Amino acid sequence: MKSILILIVLFVVSFSASAAPFFVEPYLGYGFADCQQDVEKPEAGASTPEDTWFEMKGFIYGAKAGINMGSIYWGADLMMSSFSGEGQGYNGIDDSDIERKFSFMQLSGILGYQPSAIPLRLWLGYGFLNKLSDSGDHNQDGTFSGNMGYKFGVGIIMGPQWNLNLEYVYAKMDIDEEGTSPSTNEYNEAYFEYYKEQEVKALVLSLSFRFDS
Repeated sequence: MKSILILIVLFVVSFSASAAPFFVEPYLGYGFADCQQDVEKPEAGASTPEDTWFEMKGFIYGAKAGINMGSIYWGADLMMSSFSGEGQGYNGIDDSDIERKFSFMQLSGILGYQPSAIPLRLWLGYGFLNKLSDSGDHNQDGTFSGNMGYKFGVGIIMGPQWNLNLEYVYAKMDIDEEGTSPSTNEYNEAYFEYYKEQEVKALVLSLSFRFDS
């Protein structure tokens, strides 16, 4: 999967180089995220698991690449992150003493605007490929994926190439049963049967270095 994503980004860059002025903008930052797992109710008579939520934080990294067209630019944004944190787990159990880990990836198409009068960049994007891996609670391992996500942000141009960025990221994903561990205990059984959706809402602060052709 990662190889495919890298090829997509390289394709965008190669196309840009042959067609119009292009840019590449790698970035590194730190994010604060809320992860909400929506639970599908079990059959009548069974105990009803509550929705779970986790407050997470961790490093993010990635790159934007695309085409400059005057004050407008467009392209692709590949963001990856590794979050950890705590919250409320299975059936409302307090998981504050258990560290949860989430690996999140989002590939977006972006459209941006850079005013000529002020040193700012504004952009928005649609996350057409989102994936999240969840582990750390009662030996559960879940994978969620989907094509519904978005982001928007603002960047302060601090010099010819350095930028300080603030971005909001959202993604909604369904459980990928092929990528989720089979039931090995009561917790995994509930996880596999009931946890069908995952939402990620993140605020990201990053520093980027922009190369323009």
